[in-house]
Amino acid sequence: MEHKKHHIFSEFLVLGIFAAVIVAGFGFAAWTAYRSEVLQNETLVEEEAPTVEGYRAEARLVMVPFLDQVSVLEEGNLSDQVSESMLTLVDTIQERLLRMRVPGSERDAHLSFVTLIDRWRQMISPDEDSSEDVESLRRQTSDLSIRFSWLTESNRL
Repeated sequence: MEHKKHHIFSEFLVLGIFAAVIVAGFGFAAWTAYRSEVLQNETLVEEEAPTVEGYRAEARLVMVPFLDQVSVLEEGNLSDQVSESMLTLVDTIQERLLRMRVPGSERDAHLSFVTLIDRWRQMISPDEDSSEDVESLRRQTSDLSIRFSWLTESNRL
């Protein structure tokens, strides 16, 4: 007669692994549902449309350091060291301008700022050919600050 051995330990091991897989699956499903709900709630939050005053204050904070730097540039060509620091400044300002939210009434001003900054970046960057010279861009920058006088109003106060 053959005697069958009961392997209770291995049966409980299989049952335990099965239960652990089920619990892990439910845990993962709950975590995924929670994350998708959190992400959905984050995307549903609508920001207020920017006000003209708020936009102008933010644009001043972004553009004034650039305008100040341009005003102290020496006439003639830029030295390598000045070009490098100006390129860093121009890249930072361009990035900040492109992230700003703009009210409809200020789109013309904003587009003017972005294109002017891009012209400076092209002129300074060693990788790009530009027909612009420093004096021409300085005049355009000065004209822009006169055209949008609110840019420099806080500096005069």
